[in-house]
Amino acid sequence: TAIARKEVILSAGVFDTPKLLQLSGVGPEAWLEPFGIQVVANNAEVGRNFADQMAIYMAFETTEQVPALPWGADTCGWLLNSGLKLG
Repeated sequence: TAIARKEVILSAGVFDTPKLLQLSGVGPEAWLEPFGIQVVANNAEVGRNFADQMAIYMAFETTEQVPALPWGADTCGWLLNSGLKLG
């Protein structure tokens, strides 16, 4: 048993954090009660709104000089555009 005076920050990864919260009684009451989990905080958002984060890995080879990669908001667009020009 752990007791906190103010706040507790809990993190167990994208899938295990909602699972841990739900097993602890924090989550949608309709999901917890059928499993006999006592509801501590009825919060309908726990375990919802997951979104995939797309990642693109690209490698290309060129004989031309290429400027340093401009890391920022449009890096993927720059890579695609440069690849089309160089390839």
